[in-house]
Amino acid sequence: MNNVETIKVVPARYPLRTVGAIVALFVLAVVIQSVAFNPRWEWSVFARWFFDPVILEGVGQTLLLTLIGTLLSVVFGGVLALARLSSSWLLSSLAWGYIWLFRSLPLIVVLIVLYNFSYLYDR
Repeated sequence: MNNVETIKVVPARYPLRTVGAIVALFVLAVVIQSVAFNPRWEWSVFARWFFDPVILEGVGQTLLLTLIGTLLSVVFGGVLALARLSSSWLLSSLAWGYIWLFRSLPLIVVLIVLYNFSYLYDR
């Protein structure tokens, strides 16, 4: 027979974590109370403008463009990944070059260039 001793597992206790969580929740509650009930925020003005039909239409357009951009980026990224894994040296090289170019440029430069395309074309 094996003489196996049982090991008693005792959970580790970290009382300062609990105190820290309580303090953090208290600070969060104070911030939320300050923002929600401060009359200087003028929530009625915010509600009047935020729920204006023009603003809501803009929110809808933003969400639609975000969805379209996400879908197109997933499709285009998948095509680039497949081209990168292709046995064709031309497809693989073009995909590598495109990926390298856009990973090397700072995002602000890409945004400025893409934004300024509107000067080149009327539509």
